[in-house]
Amino acid sequence: MAKKGEVLLEVNDLKMYFPVFKGIFKRVAGYIKAVDGVTFFVRKGETLGLVGESGCGKSTTGRAIIRLYKPTSGEVFFDVPEEIKEKIRAYEEEGREKEAALLRERYDLAKMPDKALKPYRRKIQMIFQDPYASLNPRMTIGNAIEEVLRIHGIGDTYEERKKKVLELLTKVGIREEYVNRYPHEFSGGQRQRIVIARALAVNPELIIADEAVAALDVSIRAQVLNLMQDLQEEYGLTYIFISHDLSVVRYISDRIAVMYLGNMVEIAPANSIYDMPLHPYTRALLSAVPIPDPEIRDKKKRIILEGDVPSPLAKPSGCPFHPRCYENMGVICATKVPQLEEILPDHWVACHKVSKEKDKIRKEWEKLQREKKAREGVSEQEAGAKSSTSKSKGKRKGR
Repeated sequence: MAKKGEVLLEVNDLKMYFPVFKGIFKRVAGYIKAVDGVTFFVRKGETLGLVGESGCGKSTTGRAIIRLYKPTSGEVFFDVPEEIKEKIRAYEEEGREKEAALLRERYDLAKMPDKALKPYRRKIQMIFQDPYASLNPRMTIGNAIEEVLRIHGIGDTYEERKKKVLELLTKVGIREEYVNRYPHEFSGGQRQRIVIARALAVNPELIIADEAVAALDVSIRAQVLNLMQDLQEEYGLTYIFISHDLSVVRYISDRIAVMYLGNMVEIAPANSIYDMPLHPYTRALLSAVPIPDPEIRDKKKRIILEGDVPSPLAKPSGCPFHPRCYENMGVICATKVPQLEEILPDHWVACHKVSKEKDKIRKEWEKLQREKKAREGVSEQEAGAKSSTSKSKGKRKGR
């Protein structure tokens, strides 16, 4: 397993526009800006949770990374040395477009020819939201997984591939005797386990899970999430976990990225984003998470956003969130697009107001950290006192 912390995937200014045609001559009348300049990275061995409302571009981002959609523009580097990236950018700055284009065709997934993508198909796999739709209903689950092995040249004979299929099914909790059954003979949770087995068949490094547990019952959802975590630990997998369920994302993610209308508005470690959310949209999202404890729920302030999400066909100027923002600063928010800025350690936010108040926010964060350490110190002292008391009781009993 590679050291946790090394960058596996780097996405820079990724854009995915879909043309809208009009009239009998099918002229382009505009573009749906599903993903509009997204930038982030994923470290090896971590889980990045990608959250946001339906239609914000989460799934499109995942599909563009894996090249199910060809990006309109941007960079997607998968496990590329930093020197190569710097060399490409240096060539472009010097005007050596031909050399830069040749390097991009070799290393940039966004610019790579379709024929050159096959080796990367083994390294990056995807788990889709609807497992029934992503399995061929006319193929047994054994044949569906064996086909993947055959296409990628894993296993010299059918017997070798079949043995591998049985190992994978056992690994995800499906009985070997079910290998000749069809997808309709399984429950939703079992089908999702089969899809996970198929994704694991080629020994990938990165798995993009697109709403992988959204269609499952709560109890089955927990089983699948635990399975994914166990497999991550065993195989050293890296996940991009796409979901609109913030409680699920908190459970499985190391870092969380929040999207709104095709833009990234906040990226931070999971604990940081829940303890101290900074972007107004992130705070509104977190305020909507149900809390079972009535005492805590009654104290919590619910932030209700006004208006509807603007159409990606006619995005507002400036900050995409400003028409619904309850902390709108006026002209600057309406005219200037905010850029991601590191406000706290590894905590990036795209907001003019947050950027203006960053010194105040940092002081609040430092105070919060001191209080947290003090609480941890008290709890350690209490634990030590309890252990010493139990030891002394044991000695008295021994006498």
